[in-house]
Amino acid sequence: REYKLRERVFLTSFNPYPLLAARRLFPELDCGLIAFKGGKGSLQRSLAGRLISRRMIVPFHSDLTEKYMRSQKRKNRKVVTWTVNTGERIRSLVEWRIDGIITDKPDLAVNELRTI
Repeated sequence: REYKLRERVFLTSFNPYPLLAARRLFPELDCGLIAFKGGKGSLQRSLAGRLISRRMIVPFHSDLTEKYMRSQKRKNRKVVTWTVNTGERIRSLVEWRIDGIITDKPDLAVNELRTI
């Protein structure tokens, strides 16, 4: 709050409890439960949207489709995904208007973003 970083900071975790505590302290911050991939992740995304944050989700990148991205944008949700380590996938996610990408290869991501 002191540094007015609301638009630049968000919190994520695999554990919902710290996110719930953070939301009580800082309701203005976006929080996202990092969802596991597959069916378990689908359930997590559903519950997280109701309990933790209606403004942000953090699914595994292979669970994202263009149709799913459009549905989240209609709900005014930010979508940040993890762990994206190929240029092709980074490009497709950017085309779909992803809000953030978590990667193990930041140099690759920066190079891909420069070409878009």
